[in-house]
Amino acid sequence: DNSRKSTSVTKTLELTCTGTEVTTGQGALSLLQSTFSVAQGKQISIPVQIRNPTSNPLTYTIEFVSTGNWADTVSQQETVNAGQDKTAYLYPSVKTVTPGSYTGSVNLKQGSNILSTSTVSVTVQQPSTGTGATG
Repeated sequence: DNSRKSTSVTKTLELTCTGTEVTTGQGALSLLQSTFSVAQGKQISIPVQIRNPTSNPLTYTIEFVSTGNWADTVSQQETVNAGQDKTAYLYPSVKTVTPGSYTGSVNLKQGSNILSTSTVSVTVQQPSTGTGATG
């Protein structure tokens, strides 16, 4: 019949699912301060607010990664109760680099999944030198 004849069959499929609901990738990050000025060799204190919108406590990893290796990469784990916000601090150390403007990222992660990212701007200054005169 040169492919002019076709047949269709309709069937009903019933699907039943049981088990535990798993939700991943829930959480939000905001920076309480995103611009900094610091001398070479000093630490920055980056305040981070983490929000857990779920109905269960969750453990997150917050990390700072510099763009261009001008500061140390640091990370830490934080547990946030259900429906709560938590403020935590990251303390990366600035390396001896040419004074100028640099950037980095603060990431909120669950396992290896990045949930949220914010950018930090840092002005690196030369270390101040004192007059050497003391009382």
